[in-house]
Order: sequence, then structure tokens, then C-alpha cells
Amino acid sequence: MNFFKKLLNKSKAPSKGASSEHALIITTKVPFESADLIYAVEDELIEAISTNNAGEFDGHDIAVDQSHVVLYMYGPDADQLLKVVEPILRRHKVTTGASCLRRYGSAKDPKSREAVVVI
Repeated sequence: MNFFKKLLNKSKAPSKGASSEHALIITTKVPFESADLIYAVEDELIEAISTNNAGEFDGHDIAVDQSHVVLYMYGPDADQLLKVVEPILRRHKVTTGASCLRRYGSAKDPKSREAVVVI
């Protein structure tokens, strides 16, 4: 999502604390020389999530040494998010071996169930 749109239009920002909001958090190792490739994957993820009304891509964190990247997605159904993005992750070498954490509920709720799958 465009940073400036998010900054200027806070009323439409998702509430990460909502108990009905699920998360899909993907962590992947990225060789230093391939760090820029993650942006191409990110563009595809944004398009697929939007097209399938599965939620929203919320951004990424890249390690200072560019050794790994964490991608954040939120929506009403973590399983649906994974179903939508998995083909993209499998298609790109840069996301081979990615760890996909599905969280069913708020990060603040200790009862939120989590499951991990490796692509």
C-alpha cells in the first residue's frame, strides 16, 4: 500500500488489534544480491490479495544485512490469504523455503492459535 495514502488517510487503516483479524506473516531468507527481487514478489502479492478480496498486504521488514525479509498480510481468514499467495511464493526462487505463520486472531490475544507451514 502506498505509504503516503496510509499516512494521509488513517481512517481507512486496518485495526491490527481487531480480534477477527487474522495474519499471514512470511519470513524468507534472501541472498544479499537478490534482495531487490522481493519487490517484484511483493507487487504480485498485493495484486493477488486485492483481486481475491482476501485482505491486505501491510508491508515488509528487511534485515539490515539483507539476509531475510518478513512480509505482513492481514485479513479475515489466514488460510484464504495463504491459498491466494502460495502459488506466487512457489513460483519465485527468492521465496523458496519461506516460513508462513498463520495467526488466527489478534496478536494481543494469548488464545489466538498459530500454525506454520514452509513453502
